Amino acid sequence: MASRKKRSMMNDPSFRKKKPLEYFPVQRHIKLGVSSPLTPTAVSFDTGRLLSQINHRLYRYGKMYSQKIDVDPSVLQPGSTIDVWALMDTWFVQKAFEEGKVVFDRAYINERENLSKEQRARWFDFRVDSGIVATDLFPVVDGNPVSAATALIVGGEFDDSIVEDSAGVTRTFSWAGATTATAYSLINEYNLAGNTTTTPTTSTGAGPYDDLEADSSQVEMDALQQRGNQPPYNATNFPSLWVKVATLTVGAGGNQKISTGYFNAPCGLVYMSITGQTFDTVNNGVSVTVQSGDYKGVKAHNMERM
Repeated sequence: MASRKKRSMMNDPSFRKKKPLEYFPVQRHIKLGVSSPLTPTAVSFDTGRLLSQINHRLYRYGKMYSQKIDVDPSVLQPGSTIDVWALMDTWFVQKAFEEGKVVFDRAYINERENLSKEQRARWFDFRVDSGIVATDLFPVVDGNPVSAATALIVGGEFDDSIVEDSAGVTRTFSWAGATTATAYSLINEYNLAGNTTTTPTTSTGAGPYDDLEADSSQVEMDALQQRGNQPPYNATNFPSLWVKVATLTVGAGGNQKISTGYFNAPCGLVYMSITGQTFDTVNNGVSVTVQSGDYKGVKAHNMERM
């Protein structure tokens, strides 16, 4: 009896090609916690790190994530408050990040040329220190729905990016307001190149043919040059980088605010401070939800022009 050759899945028309999923699987709702026995009153996180840790794929740092912070009122004592802060969603924050990223990429040109693609770190990313002192928050997960044991997801590599300056010193990048011997301040370095000039610098005074043209006016000519030659903002300094998003609280009289609503968070950076309690007492009761979108299932815009 002749043996029958096994059909190949690639050549056999009876095997149907699978259709792509109609959705992108992503965990967008993440409960937050701190590691024991820490009892901090100030905490922070970046959304890309949380999404990477809980979804097992890279979500880049250089994104503006749309997200909200919620608190379970059962874990917040009456009168306690949680202040939520994020980087300002402004052009100068975006430009400061973009300039730092461009300089960072330029610093690695020679190294990229001398190192094959297979030898480069697979998840190489541009990461910037927040510039603030706070305890890291991590995703909280449940072991199973029966015995509600919880654990923190703390794994993953999220080192700050480094470069070597002309003096051979290793430097990082930071959102702090001042450049130091070991860290470049994104906003300070951009400020050095971002001062706005007066346009025009000086007025020419009287207009040409002032006495010839009946409608010509020296007053109007001078106003046309001087009223608006200064920018409608501080020409040499930027305002504070951080903006207060909301104060979450459960009031003793029943008034409460337990959600920030969706807000834009450049680089996903969020800082929170609590009064009346410590953050270990609200573990698993504070959560972040990232809005649904087309960047690996979440809403996030590039912080640099591609």
